[in-house]
Amino acid sequence: MDRQVRWCGVVTQVGEEVPAFAQAGMLVLFGENAPPELAAISLVHRTEVWNGPCAVGDILRLDGQPFRITAVGELANDHLRELGHVVIRFNGQHQPELQGDVCVEARPIPSLAPGAVLTIEAAPGAEATRAAGGQGERP
Repeated sequence: MDRQVRWCGVVTQVGEEVPAFAQAGMLVLFGENAPPELAAISLVHRTEVWNGPCAVGDILRLDGQPFRITAVGELANDHLRELGHVVIRFNGQHQPELQGDVCVEARPIPSLAPGAVLTIEAAPGAEATRAAGGQGERP
């Protein structure tokens, strides 16, 4: 059964400082309009799909490898939609450090190259929860 894809992007450029950030437990994503100083620290990507905001429990896939989302900063979805920008922290925290952060489970970060596909998929049962009037994503 396919889950609803909330967002999908394809990596077009890997900044020279991305490996150092990954060693520190984070990835910075930015759309193709990233200025050079931000492109140097970012996985620059082209957004292919935007079907709505991500939420706790959704699954971030980095070139197929799944990571459960544990926290979403209150500005993260707006920044991702408008700029293609978000900071992903691989720390498993349930409270983001910054408003633009998305936290995922603490696991090793895969090495990514141009062409890698990044997706955020709805959590299992998320649509059923919303339909039943439960606490799903906010519009």
